[in-house]
Amino acid sequence: MRRAGLALTILFLLSSASLAAEWVLWTKHEYTLVDPQAKALPTYELRWEPLSAWYSEDECEHETQRIWEVYAKECDEGRCPGVERIDKVPYESVQHSYKGGRGSDVKALYCTLDGIDPREKKG
Repeated sequence: MRRAGLALTILFLLSSASLAAEWVLWTKHEYTLVDPQAKALPTYELRWEPLSAWYSEDECEHETQRIWEVYAKECDEGRCPGVERIDKVPYESVQHSYKGGRGSDVKALYCTLDGIDPREKKG
């Protein structure tokens, strides 16, 4: 009887731990601006933002696709003045390149397990 109680306790703890494991959808935004007239270094900005949390990787990936489609369409039909080219990697990233080599704006999406911070250096 005691073993059955212990087994049920362990089973409960394992199932609770798996319910608490969440996936986090992050966006990485890199912005580079170059002024050809200025004798200064380009302006560079890197920003990571957690967008949402999900109980399963499938849910996180589904939301990644939905958000990517928003990013992919935001500069369609000339809605972003100065954007010369749009490069898209389906469900991963969108890059806007500005006319005259004046810089770029990249938005990338990542799903990670909760507790894994993609901003931390690896290695």
